Amino acid sequence: MKLSGGQSVTGRLWDLLFLLSVASRAQPDSDRVHFQVSVDTKGDGNLSLVRLWALIGPGDTLAPVITVMLEGED
Repeated sequence: MKLSGGQSVTGRLWDLLFLLSVASRAQPDSDRVHFQVSVDTKGDGNLSLVRLWALIGPGDTLAPVITVMLEGED
């Protein structure tokens, strides 16, 4: 799926997951990881900083789960 500005959903997801992995390695003793991603939200070449956080832990069936949210969401 293509997004505006020549971006793709796959590319955006790759960026998000890569930056999450870097941030989680920098905060190894926490189940909450705060990180940010620069995204061209309007497709005009201007980047906006999107602040995110992830909660890492067991899900309903105790399998490992990572939940990514915007800052301020819970």
